[in-house]
Amino acid sequence: MIKKKMFKAKNNKLLNKTILIFGAILILFISLILIDSYNLISLSIAIINILKTLAVIISSYFIASVIIQFTSSWSIKFIKEEDIETKLIIEKVYSFMIYLLATAFVLWKIGVTIQNIALISGLLATGLAFALREVLLSFFVWFILLIKKPFRIGDNIKIGEEEGNVKHIGIFYVHLDSTPESYDDFIKIPNKIFIDKAIYNYGNRKVPFKVSMTIKSNVKDLNKKIEILNNKINFVNIYKKPYLENIDGNLYITTYLISEYDKRTENRNKIIELIINIFK
Repeated sequence: MIKKKMFKAKNNKLLNKTILIFGAILILFISLILIDSYNLISLSIAIINILKTLAVIISSYFIASVIIQFTSSWSIKFIKEEDIETKLIIEKVYSFMIYLLATAFVLWKIGVTIQNIALISGLLATGLAFALREVLLSFFVWFILLIKKPFRIGDNIKIGEEEGNVKHIGIFYVHLDSTPESYDDFIKIPNKIFIDKAIYNYGNRKVPFKVSMTIKSNVKDLNKKIEILNNKINFVNIYKKPYLENIDGNLYITTYLISEYDKRTENRNKIIELIINIFK
């Protein structure tokens, strides 16, 4: 909350200073034009035309700054995030668009045709899109994640080799917490990964997981011990009962289970301990 207030105060201070500067210059130019119109001073027609052009330019940016001052908070209302960096980027993009419109108006007023303004805008947009293609891709994926909602904050997902609980969906990264028992660590997944790879969404309840462990091949009464293990796994739901499998000459005992995500590690450790004790 303190950071949020500092962020707003800093932005407002800079914007207010901009408004004051544009306002002071505008008053100066208008004053000179009015003084000349009352013949208090004598200025050449060329200077008056220059002053009028500068007055149009300054007034356009002055109005743009005032609009930003009163509407910038509205531009981020639809973002349900507390991330300061995300809101800063959105406000900067919004301010850039308002000043771009002011620039287009100035060019039109000083005689540049609409066609030329459109051409210049198109070239600028193409150049920015090429230079910032990675940023734009991340923004596009972020927008898709918010609109299509393949997962929500609080869901447990798997993407590629990484999995965890979704803590934050940002413009550039999605934060996954793979160790809910620890509050300080998380994984940052770049947004573009969600376009290239399949997303497994386990929801916010129970998730499946696998436990597989090597055992000695000379253990006696394997089938009986597998049944004992099956009966002792009564603290989690069994998705697939324990069974033997031979992988590259090594004997494994494998089982698939379903558990609360934040208890998955604890339950896995309990099952491994059972396997060690039963198949020793």
